[in-house]
Amino acid sequence: MKTFNVMLIMYLMLLCGCNTRDKANTTAMSFGIYETVRSDEMPSAIMDTLKTMNIHFEENAAYSIIGYITKEELSVLQMDFSGENIQLVRSMYPVDNERQYYSLAAIKGKPAVVNADLKKTKNKGTSVELYFNLEGAQKWADFTKKNVGKVIVFVLDNQICTMTSVGAEIRDGVARIDRLEDESFAKKVAESL
Repeated sequence: MKTFNVMLIMYLMLLCGCNTRDKANTTAMSFGIYETVRSDEMPSAIMDTLKTMNIHFEENAAYSIIGYITKEELSVLQMDFSGENIQLVRSMYPVDNERQYYSLAAIKGKPAVVNADLKKTKNKGTSVELYFNLEGAQKWADFTKKNVGKVIVFVLDNQICTMTSVGAEIRDGVARIDRLEDESFAKKVAESL
């Protein structure tokens, strides 16, 4: 009986080991899906601190973008608001025609879904489809249910790659990152997650 149990455990370990993706030629990207914090929800102490920075604030405080920064103003991203469970992130791509400004958003400190919750990824054009494992699918369903009508962000390597509004609970265990720079980058993202 002991031999059978040992053989079963070895088989299960082998099976799990064979299920990993080959990432030898890719660098892993950090990934997370976060809730946003609007300007009108931000603690006043944080907003007062941000007002001393070189930020062009979004006029609509109910919008999920806090403001806009240049590439040179990255010091704002280094500020530690972990005591308030808030982190600042910028968009991956410039948001103006002159390609000088990046949007700045505040997110809640811990992501709802991370790399470990992914089962597989697949690039389609400039998008990447995300397929969650069982635990990740449940987290995604719970997260979308809790955030219906709110804006969430998909963050790659501490930069916003997609910002979207949740329309309904999503229970199929699938999400999608849209509007990446080009197909080549989408393929890189799919291979790196």
